[in-house]
Amino acid sequence: MYCPPWIFDICVARTASEFLYSELSLTPFAAKYSKGLSSIYEPIEPNQMETPAEGLIAFLGEIEAGESAVDFLKYYTYFRLYFETNSVMRKLKPLFGNIEDPVKNMDYNEDKAFKNFKAFIFSLRSNIIELPPSEWALENDENIPKLQAIIATEVNVLDIF
Repeated sequence: MYCPPWIFDICVARTASEFLYSELSLTPFAAKYSKGLSSIYEPIEPNQMETPAEGLIAFLGEIEAGESAVDFLKYYTYFRLYFETNSVMRKLKPLFGNIEDPVKNMDYNEDKAFKNFKAFIFSLRSNIIELPPSEWALENDENIPKLQAIIATEVNVLDIF
């Protein structure tokens, strides 16, 4: 069973965000999320995290996001967690199962992750996106305990090599 696409997108954004806060390369962050997701879902290779994260960072550079880049990534993770589309909220307490449960079909890929982020940024700039409360942080969100565990995992510096 596969990772839900919205979780994949969140992990790509977190890979980029953690890289921007760090002095390490992108590789250990991609490995962290790849390993974490692969322990729950079908295996995801580190390059499947790293390539779209590079795309997000490059796009943020193109739009000259500057110091707002990390905020844009935070807003995106909030949006992907709480909304299915610009106007449809995600059901966080489904009748059956859990929002982090695997899905039957692989509906994520590197291109979709980049396109979803790019569309989000354009929606954000058009002021049609709801921003998270100022105190909100993904690592403290109680709706995603499996993802919280991955986020809390320390980066292994040996993953650089």
